Amino acid sequence: MVTMAQLRDVNLTSWRDAARGWLTLSQHTRQAALDIRDQGAGPVSDAWRDEVGQTAYDVLNKLAIEYDMAADVVKGAQLVLDGLADAVEIAQRELTSALSLVARPISVTEDGTVHVDLAMTLAPAEVEQVTKRAATIEKMICDAVEAASQADQTAAQALDKLRHGTELAITGDRDHDIDQALALQEDASLAQVNALHFTLPHGQGPDVVAAWWNGLTERERQELQLALPTELCDLDGIPDTVKADLRGHDGYDRMAVVKYALDHVEDTSIDKWPSNCTQFVSTALSAGGIPAAGPYPLLGPQWHDGGDWPFTNPSRAWVNSQASHDFMLDHGGTEVPRGEAKPGDVIYFRNGKGEVYHAAMVTAVTPDGDIKYTQHTPGRTDSTLDGRASSIRDDQGSNDIAIVRVKPDWAAS
Repeated sequence: MVTMAQLRDVNLTSWRDAARGWLTLSQHTRQAALDIRDQGAGPVSDAWRDEVGQTAYDVLNKLAIEYDMAADVVKGAQLVLDGLADAVEIAQRELTSALSLVARPISVTEDGTVHVDLAMTLAPAEVEQVTKRAATIEKMICDAVEAASQADQTAAQALDKLRHGTELAITGDRDHDIDQALALQEDASLAQVNALHFTLPHGQGPDVVAAWWNGLTERERQELQLALPTELCDLDGIPDTVKADLRGHDGYDRMAVVKYALDHVEDTSIDKWPSNCTQFVSTALSAGGIPAAGPYPLLGPQWHDGGDWPFTNPSRAWVNSQASHDFMLDHGGTEVPRGEAKPGDVIYFRNGKGEVYHAAMVTAVTPDGDIKYTQHTPGRTDSTLDGRASSIRDDQGSNDIAIVRVKPDWAAS
Protein backbone atom coordinates (compact mmCIF):
# COMPACT_ATOMS: atom_id res chain seq x y z
CA MET A 1 0.00 0.00 0.00
CA VAL A 2 1.36 3.40 -1.02
CA THR A 3 1.44 5.97 1.79
CA MET A 4 0.48 9.62 1.49
CA ALA A 5 4.07 10.68 2.09
CA GLN A 6 5.35 8.35 -0.65
CA LEU A 7 2.80 9.68 -3.12
CA ARG A 8 3.59 13.28 -2.21
CA ASP A 9 7.35 12.82 -2.62
CA VAL A 10 7.56 10.36 -5.52
CA ASN A 11 9.99 11.22 -8.32
CA LEU A 12 8.08 10.67 -11.57
CA THR A 13 11.06 11.66 -13.73
CA SER A 14 12.90 8.43 -12.97
CA TRP A 15 9.93 6.33 -14.10
CA ARG A 16 9.50 8.32 -17.30
CA ASP A 17 13.22 8.03 -18.03
CA ALA A 18 12.97 4.27 -17.53
CA ALA A 19 10.00 4.09 -19.90
CA ARG A 20 11.93 6.03 -22.57
CA GLY A 21 14.85 3.67 -22.11
CA TRP A 22 12.67 0.60 -22.65
CA LEU A 23 11.11 2.24 -25.71
CA THR A 24 14.55 2.90 -27.20
CA LEU A 25 15.61 -0.67 -26.49
CA SER A 26 12.44 -1.99 -28.14
CA GLN A 27 13.08 0.11 -31.24
CA HIS A 28 16.71 -1.01 -31.51
CA THR A 29 15.73 -4.65 -30.99
CA ARG A 30 13.05 -4.40 -33.67
CA GLN A 31 15.55 -2.85 -36.06
CA ALA A 32 17.99 -5.69 -35.36
CA ALA A 33 15.30 -8.20 -36.36
CA LEU A 34 14.69 -6.30 -39.60
CA ASP A 35 18.42 -6.11 -40.34
CA ILE A 36 18.86 -9.85 -39.78
CA ARG A 37 16.07 -10.57 -42.25
CA ASP A 38 17.05 -7.97 -44.83
CA GLN A 39 20.81 -8.46 -44.72
CA GLY A 40 21.05 -12.07 -43.56
CA ALA A 41 18.16 -14.46 -44.01
CA GLY A 42 16.90 -12.84 -47.21
CA PRO A 43 20.21 -12.84 -49.15
CA VAL A 44 21.04 -16.36 -47.92
CA SER A 45 17.68 -17.65 -49.14
CA ASP A 46 18.18 -16.04 -52.55
CA ALA A 47 21.82 -16.93 -53.14
CA TRP A 48 22.59 -20.14 -51.23
CA ARG A 49 20.17 -22.81 -52.42
CA ASP A 50 21.46 -26.01 -50.85
CA GLU A 51 21.18 -27.84 -47.56
CA VAL A 52 23.87 -25.72 -45.89
CA GLY A 53 22.17 -22.55 -47.12
CA GLN A 54 18.85 -23.75 -45.74
CA THR A 55 20.47 -24.42 -42.37
CA ALA A 56 22.00 -20.94 -42.35
CA TYR A 57 18.65 -19.44 -43.26
CA ASP A 58 16.89 -21.33 -40.46
CA VAL A 59 19.40 -20.13 -37.87
CA LEU A 60 19.12 -16.50 -39.00
CA ASN A 61 15.33 -16.62 -39.20
CA LYS A 62 15.11 -18.12 -35.70
CA LEU A 63 17.35 -15.33 -34.40
CA ALA A 64 15.15 -12.70 -36.07
CA ILE A 65 12.08 -14.25 -34.41
CA GLU A 66 13.80 -14.09 -31.03
CA TYR A 67 14.57 -10.40 -31.55
CA ASP A 68 10.97 -9.78 -32.62
CA MET A 69 9.68 -11.46 -29.48
CA ALA A 70 12.09 -9.49 -27.31
CA ALA A 71 10.99 -6.22 -28.94
CA ASP A 72 7.34 -7.01 -28.26
CA VAL A 73 7.96 -7.83 -24.61
CA VAL A 74 10.20 -4.81 -24.08
CA LYS A 75 7.56 -2.58 -25.70
CA GLY A 76 5.16 -3.97 -23.11
CA ALA A 77 7.48 -2.83 -20.31
CA GLN A 78 7.47 0.69 -21.73
CA LEU A 79 3.67 0.76 -21.88
CA VAL A 80 3.36 -0.38 -18.26
CA LEU A 81 5.89 2.13 -16.92
CA ASP A 82 4.33 5.00 -18.87
CA GLY A 83 0.91 4.01 -17.57
CA LEU A 84 2.20 3.90 -14.00
CA ALA A 85 3.88 7.30 -14.26
CA ASP A 86 0.78 8.90 -15.79
CA ALA A 87 -1.52 7.37 -13.18
CA VAL A 88 0.64 8.40 -10.24
CA GLU A 89 1.03 11.92 -11.64
CA ILE A 90 -2.77 12.31 -11.65
CA ALA A 91 -3.06 10.79 -8.17
CA GLN A 92 -0.33 13.14 -6.96
CA ARG A 93 -2.22 16.06 -8.46
CA GLU A 94 -5.36 15.07 -6.54
CA LEU A 95 -3.33 14.83 -3.34
CA THR A 96 -1.84 18.27 -3.96
CA SER A 97 -5.32 19.70 -4.54
CA ALA A 98 -6.52 18.15 -1.29
CA LEU A 99 -3.61 19.52 0.71
CA SER A 100 -4.16 22.98 -0.77
CA LEU A 101 -7.53 23.04 1.00
CA VAL A 102 -5.92 22.53 4.42
CA ALA A 103 -6.07 25.55 6.70
CA ARG A 104 -6.72 26.07 10.40
CA PRO A 105 -8.48 24.50 12.18
CA ILE A 106 -7.87 21.58 9.79
CA SER A 107 -4.54 19.72 9.78
CA VAL A 108 -3.19 16.57 8.11
CA THR A 109 -0.59 14.21 9.58
CA GLU A 110 2.15 12.46 7.62
CA ASP A 111 0.07 9.30 7.39
CA GLY A 112 -2.83 11.22 5.80
CA THR A 113 -5.09 11.46 8.82
CA VAL A 114 -7.27 14.59 8.82
CA HIS A 115 -7.84 16.40 12.13
CA VAL A 116 -10.18 19.27 12.99
CA ASP A 117 -9.35 21.36 16.05
CA LEU A 118 -12.80 21.95 17.48
CA ALA A 119 -11.28 23.73 20.48
CA MET A 120 -11.15 26.89 18.37
CA THR A 121 -14.04 29.26 18.79
CA LEU A 122 -16.22 28.94 15.69
CA ALA A 123 -19.72 29.98 14.84
CA PRO A 124 -22.16 27.12 14.06
CA ALA A 125 -22.11 27.98 10.36
CA GLU A 126 -18.29 27.93 10.38
CA VAL A 127 -18.26 24.53 12.10
CA GLU A 128 -20.50 23.11 9.39
CA GLN A 129 -18.33 24.61 6.66
CA VAL A 130 -15.07 23.38 8.21
CA THR A 131 -16.49 19.89 8.79
CA LYS A 132 -17.62 19.69 5.18
CA ARG A 133 -14.20 20.86 3.90
CA ALA A 134 -12.42 18.36 6.14
CA ALA A 135 -14.59 15.54 4.77
CA THR A 136 -13.76 16.57 1.19
CA ILE A 137 -10.03 16.69 2.01
CA GLU A 138 -10.18 13.25 3.60
CA LYS A 139 -12.03 11.73 0.63
CA MET A 140 -9.57 13.24 -1.86
CA ILE A 141 -6.52 12.03 0.11
CA CYS A 142 -7.94 8.51 0.44
CA ASP A 143 -8.91 8.46 -3.23
CA ALA A 144 -5.47 9.64 -4.37
CA VAL A 145 -3.59 7.14 -2.19
CA GLU A 146 -5.88 4.29 -3.24
CA ALA A 147 -5.50 5.20 -6.93
CA ALA A 148 -1.70 5.23 -6.65
CA SER A 149 -1.73 1.92 -4.75
CA GLN A 150 -3.94 0.20 -7.32
CA ALA A 151 -1.90 1.55 -10.23
CA ASP A 152 1.29 0.39 -8.51
CA GLN A 153 -0.13 -3.09 -7.95
CA THR A 154 -1.39 -3.33 -11.54
CA ALA A 155 2.01 -2.29 -12.89
CA ALA A 156 3.87 -4.72 -10.60
CA GLN A 157 1.71 -7.64 -11.75
CA ALA A 158 2.10 -6.68 -15.42
CA LEU A 159 5.88 -6.32 -15.15
CA ASP A 160 6.12 -9.65 -13.34
CA LYS A 161 4.15 -11.28 -16.13
CA LEU A 162 6.48 -9.76 -18.70
CA ARG A 163 9.49 -10.99 -16.71
CA HIS A 164 8.19 -14.53 -16.83
CA GLY A 165 7.45 -14.02 -20.51
CA THR A 166 11.13 -13.51 -21.28
CA GLU A 167 11.63 -17.14 -20.28
CA LEU A 168 9.40 -18.39 -23.11
CA ALA A 169 10.96 -21.25 -25.01
CA ILE A 170 11.46 -20.75 -28.73
CA THR A 171 9.65 -23.62 -30.46
CA GLY A 172 10.64 -22.84 -34.02
CA ASP A 173 7.03 -22.16 -34.94
CA ARG A 174 7.16 -18.51 -35.93
CA ASP A 175 3.43 -17.81 -35.60
CA HIS A 176 3.24 -19.53 -32.21
CA ASP A 177 6.27 -17.69 -30.84
CA ILE A 178 5.17 -14.26 -32.04
CA ASP A 179 1.62 -14.84 -30.80
CA GLN A 180 2.93 -15.57 -27.30
CA ALA A 181 4.95 -12.35 -27.23
CA LEU A 182 2.08 -10.30 -28.66
CA ALA A 183 -0.29 -11.73 -26.04
CA LEU A 184 2.08 -10.51 -23.32
CA GLN A 185 2.27 -7.11 -24.99
CA GLU A 186 -1.52 -6.94 -25.22
CA ASP A 187 -1.82 -7.64 -21.49
CA ALA A 188 0.67 -4.83 -20.86
CA SER A 189 -1.36 -2.48 -23.06
CA LEU A 190 -4.48 -3.23 -21.02
CA ALA A 191 -2.51 -2.71 -17.80
CA GLN A 192 -1.51 0.74 -19.04
CA VAL A 193 -5.15 1.74 -19.51
CA ASN A 194 -6.22 0.10 -16.25
CA ALA A 195 -3.62 2.02 -14.27
CA LEU A 196 -5.22 5.25 -15.48
CA HIS A 197 -8.67 3.86 -14.70
CA PHE A 198 -7.87 3.79 -10.99
CA THR A 199 -7.14 7.52 -10.95
CA LEU A 200 -10.76 8.46 -11.58
CA PRO A 201 -12.79 9.22 -8.43
CA HIS A 202 -15.26 6.38 -8.89
CA GLY A 203 -18.00 6.23 -6.29
CA GLN A 204 -17.42 9.80 -5.10
CA GLY A 205 -20.05 12.52 -5.00
CA PRO A 206 -20.20 15.29 -7.61
CA ASP A 207 -18.54 17.81 -5.27
CA VAL A 208 -15.46 15.60 -4.83
CA VAL A 209 -15.40 14.78 -8.55
CA ALA A 210 -15.59 18.48 -9.44
CA ALA A 211 -12.78 19.29 -6.99
CA TRP A 212 -10.68 16.49 -8.51
CA TRP A 213 -11.32 17.70 -12.06
CA ASN A 214 -10.61 21.34 -11.23
CA GLY A 215 -7.33 20.33 -9.60
CA LEU A 216 -5.99 18.78 -12.79
CA THR A 217 -3.95 20.70 -15.32
CA GLU A 218 -5.45 21.32 -18.75
CA ARG A 219 -3.00 18.81 -20.23
CA GLU A 220 -4.08 16.13 -17.76
CA ARG A 221 -7.74 16.78 -18.53
CA GLN A 222 -7.13 16.43 -22.24
CA GLU A 223 -5.14 13.23 -21.72
CA LEU A 224 -7.89 11.65 -19.65
CA GLN A 225 -10.53 12.60 -22.22
CA LEU A 226 -8.56 10.60 -24.78
CA ALA A 227 -7.61 7.71 -22.53
CA LEU A 228 -10.81 7.15 -20.50
CA PRO A 229 -13.59 8.97 -22.37
CA THR A 230 -16.59 6.78 -21.54
CA GLU A 231 -15.68 6.62 -17.87
CA LEU A 232 -15.45 10.40 -17.65
CA CYS A 233 -18.89 10.65 -19.26
CA ASP A 234 -20.31 8.45 -16.50
CA LEU A 235 -18.96 10.60 -13.63
CA ASP A 236 -21.28 13.09 -11.94
CA GLY A 237 -19.31 16.28 -11.43
CA ILE A 238 -17.57 16.39 -14.81
CA PRO A 239 -18.73 19.55 -16.65
CA ASP A 240 -21.55 18.99 -19.15
CA THR A 241 -19.56 20.84 -21.80
CA VAL A 242 -16.75 18.27 -21.49
CA LYS A 243 -19.22 15.39 -21.84
CA ALA A 244 -20.81 17.03 -24.88
CA ASP A 245 -17.41 17.40 -26.55
CA LEU A 246 -16.64 13.74 -25.85
CA ARG A 247 -19.91 12.65 -27.43
CA GLY A 248 -19.15 14.79 -30.46
CA HIS A 249 -21.12 17.21 -32.57
CA ASP A 250 -21.59 15.23 -35.78
CA GLY A 251 -25.10 13.93 -35.21
CA TYR A 252 -24.27 10.77 -33.25
CA ASP A 253 -22.82 9.75 -29.89
CA ARG A 254 -19.13 8.84 -30.18
CA MET A 255 -19.09 7.58 -26.60
CA ALA A 256 -21.93 5.15 -27.34
CA VAL A 257 -19.84 3.88 -30.27
CA VAL A 258 -16.79 3.30 -28.06
CA LYS A 259 -18.83 1.73 -25.29
CA TYR A 260 -20.52 -0.66 -27.72
CA ALA A 261 -17.16 -1.72 -29.15
CA LEU A 262 -15.69 -2.39 -25.70
CA ASP A 263 -18.79 -4.22 -24.47
CA HIS A 264 -19.29 -6.41 -27.56
CA VAL A 265 -15.75 -7.29 -28.59
CA GLU A 266 -16.47 -11.01 -28.03
CA ASP A 267 -20.19 -10.90 -28.91
CA THR A 268 -20.77 -13.49 -31.67
CA SER A 269 -24.50 -12.77 -31.87
CA ILE A 270 -23.80 -9.92 -34.30
CA ASP A 271 -21.83 -12.14 -36.71
CA LYS A 272 -23.47 -12.69 -40.08
CA TRP A 273 -20.36 -13.43 -42.13
CA PRO A 274 -17.21 -15.52 -41.53
CA SER A 275 -15.06 -12.37 -41.63
CA ASN A 276 -16.88 -9.70 -39.67
CA CYS A 277 -14.40 -7.07 -38.49
CA THR A 278 -16.07 -4.39 -40.60
CA GLN A 279 -19.54 -5.55 -39.60
CA PHE A 280 -18.46 -5.04 -35.98
CA VAL A 281 -17.34 -1.47 -36.76
CA SER A 282 -20.58 -0.76 -38.63
CA THR A 283 -22.69 -2.13 -35.79
CA ALA A 284 -20.79 0.00 -33.27
CA LEU A 285 -21.33 3.13 -35.37
CA SER A 286 -25.01 2.26 -35.66
CA ALA A 287 -25.20 1.88 -31.86
CA GLY A 288 -23.99 5.47 -31.64
CA GLY A 289 -27.08 6.63 -33.49
CA ILE A 290 -25.91 6.75 -37.11
CA PRO A 291 -28.94 5.84 -39.24
CA ALA A 292 -28.79 3.29 -42.04
CA ALA A 293 -28.30 4.63 -45.56
CA GLY A 294 -30.40 3.13 -48.34
CA PRO A 295 -31.55 0.41 -48.48
CA TYR A 296 -32.94 0.88 -52.00
CA PRO A 297 -30.19 0.35 -54.64
CA LEU A 298 -31.18 3.30 -56.79
CA LEU A 299 -31.90 5.81 -54.03
CA GLY A 300 -28.62 7.11 -52.72
CA PRO A 301 -25.78 5.73 -50.59
CA GLN A 302 -25.82 2.18 -49.25
CA TRP A 303 -24.86 1.42 -45.66
CA HIS A 304 -27.19 -0.97 -43.83
CA ASP A 305 -27.23 -4.41 -42.21
CA GLY A 306 -30.06 -5.78 -44.35
CA GLY A 307 -32.67 -5.85 -41.62
CA ASP A 308 -35.93 -7.70 -42.22
CA TRP A 309 -37.37 -8.86 -45.52
CA PRO A 310 -36.92 -7.88 -48.29
CA PHE A 311 -33.55 -6.40 -47.28
CA THR A 312 -31.96 -9.53 -45.83
CA ASN A 313 -28.40 -8.94 -47.07
CA PRO A 314 -26.23 -6.15 -45.63
CA SER A 315 -24.76 -3.64 -48.04
CA ARG A 316 -21.17 -4.09 -49.15
CA ALA A 317 -20.08 -0.97 -47.24
CA TRP A 318 -21.47 -2.54 -44.05
CA VAL A 319 -19.34 -5.69 -44.20
CA ASN A 320 -16.39 -5.04 -46.52
CA SER A 321 -13.48 -3.00 -45.16
CA GLN A 322 -12.43 -1.44 -48.48
CA ALA A 323 -16.02 -0.55 -49.32
CA SER A 324 -16.56 0.84 -45.81
CA HIS A 325 -13.43 2.98 -46.07
CA ASP A 326 -14.47 4.37 -49.45
CA PHE A 327 -18.07 4.92 -48.40
CA MET A 328 -17.23 6.84 -45.21
CA LEU A 329 -14.76 9.12 -47.03
CA ASP A 330 -17.21 9.69 -49.89
CA HIS A 331 -20.02 10.63 -47.49
CA GLY A 332 -18.68 13.24 -45.09
CA GLY A 333 -15.81 11.47 -43.34
CA THR A 334 -12.23 12.72 -43.28
CA GLU A 335 -8.88 11.02 -42.81
CA VAL A 336 -6.95 12.39 -39.83
CA PRO A 337 -3.25 12.08 -38.92
CA ARG A 338 -2.26 9.57 -36.23
CA GLY A 339 -1.44 12.40 -33.84
CA GLU A 340 -5.05 13.62 -34.03
CA ALA A 341 -6.77 10.25 -33.53
CA LYS A 342 -9.41 10.10 -30.82
CA PRO A 343 -11.87 7.52 -29.48
CA GLY A 344 -14.69 6.81 -31.91
CA ASP A 345 -12.53 7.07 -35.04
CA VAL A 346 -12.21 4.07 -37.36
CA ILE A 347 -8.88 2.49 -38.27
CA TYR A 348 -8.59 0.91 -41.72
CA PHE A 349 -5.55 -1.33 -42.30
CA ARG A 350 -3.92 -1.56 -45.74
CA ASN A 351 -1.80 -4.42 -47.10
CA GLY A 352 1.33 -4.20 -49.26
CA LYS A 353 -0.83 -3.59 -52.34
CA GLY A 354 -2.53 -0.61 -50.77
CA GLU A 355 -5.81 -2.48 -50.33
CA VAL A 356 -7.88 -2.09 -47.17
CA TYR A 357 -8.31 -5.54 -45.62
CA HIS A 358 -9.31 -4.89 -41.98
CA ALA A 359 -11.16 -2.38 -39.78
CA ALA A 360 -11.21 -1.60 -36.06
CA MET A 361 -12.34 1.11 -33.63
CA VAL A 362 -10.09 3.58 -31.82
CA THR A 363 -11.18 3.19 -28.19
CA ALA A 364 -8.43 5.11 -26.36
CA VAL A 365 -5.28 7.16 -26.85
CA THR A 366 -2.92 7.05 -23.86
CA PRO A 367 -0.82 10.04 -22.75
CA ASP A 368 2.29 8.58 -24.42
CA GLY A 369 0.44 8.90 -27.76
CA ASP A 370 -0.20 5.18 -28.18
CA ILE A 371 -3.43 4.54 -30.08
CA LYS A 372 -5.49 1.72 -28.58
CA TYR A 373 -7.82 -0.14 -30.91
CA THR A 374 -10.58 -2.66 -30.32
CA GLN A 375 -11.54 -5.23 -32.93
CA HIS A 376 -13.67 -8.30 -33.57
CA THR A 377 -12.58 -11.79 -34.71
CA PRO A 378 -10.18 -12.19 -33.21
CA GLY A 379 -11.36 -10.04 -30.34
CA ARG A 380 -8.83 -7.54 -29.01
CA THR A 381 -9.51 -4.82 -26.44
CA ASP A 382 -7.42 -1.64 -26.27
CA SER A 383 -4.60 -3.30 -28.22
CA THR A 384 -1.53 -1.16 -28.92
CA LEU A 385 -1.31 0.02 -32.52
CA ASP A 386 2.38 0.92 -32.27
CA GLY A 387 3.25 -2.43 -30.71
CA ARG A 388 1.40 -4.37 -33.39
CA ALA A 389 2.93 -2.47 -36.30
CA SER A 390 5.78 -4.89 -37.02
CA SER A 391 3.68 -8.06 -36.85
CA ILE A 392 1.10 -6.43 -39.12
CA ARG A 393 3.84 -5.52 -41.60
CA ASP A 394 5.27 -9.03 -41.52
CA ASP A 395 1.82 -10.57 -42.12
CA GLN A 396 0.50 -8.12 -44.72
CA GLY A 397 3.62 -6.58 -46.28
CA SER A 398 2.67 -3.17 -44.89
CA ASN A 399 1.58 -1.52 -41.66
CA ASP A 400 -0.05 1.42 -43.41
CA ILE A 401 -3.31 2.59 -41.91
CA ALA A 402 -5.97 5.22 -42.46
CA ILE A 403 -7.73 6.78 -39.47
CA VAL A 404 -11.14 8.03 -40.54
CA ARG A 405 -13.37 10.41 -38.60
CA VAL A 406 -16.89 9.50 -39.61
CA LYS A 407 -19.31 12.36 -40.30
CA PRO A 408 -22.37 10.86 -42.02
CA ASP A 409 -23.73 13.36 -44.53
CA TRP A 410 -26.78 11.18 -45.13
CA ALA A 411 -27.79 11.58 -41.47
CA ALA A 412 -28.17 15.33 -41.89
CA SER A 413 -30.23 15.16 -45.06
